[in-house]
Amino acid sequence: MARPWWAPGQATPLPMGTRTATLCDSEASYDVDVYAVTIPGGQELRAKLTFDGNVGDLDLLLIDAAEATLASSEGVTAVEELSYPAASE
Repeated sequence: MARPWWAPGQATPLPMGTRTATLCDSEASYDVDVYAVTIPGGQELRAKLTFDGNVGDLDLLLIDAAEATLASSEGVTAVEELSYPAASE
C-alpha cells in the first residue's frame, strides 16, 4: 500500500522504553507522527496511544521498511493498542 505521507528515511528514531508525548500541537493541527524502532530478537513491541476521542480519532500502525503493515489498531475509541513479537535471533 502506497503511503504518500511517509517515507522510511523520514521516521524519527525512537529508543526502547516508555514514551509519553504530545503528538499534535493543537486541536486544529493535523500531522502524521512517524517513528522508527528496532525490536531486538525475541522481544515484543507493545504500543498504546491514548487521546481525547471527543476531539478526533487517531490510528496506530506498525509498518516495516517495505511499507507492509505488521500490526495495526484502527478503532474508534480513545485508546489504540497493538503488540508485535520480533522473530527470535
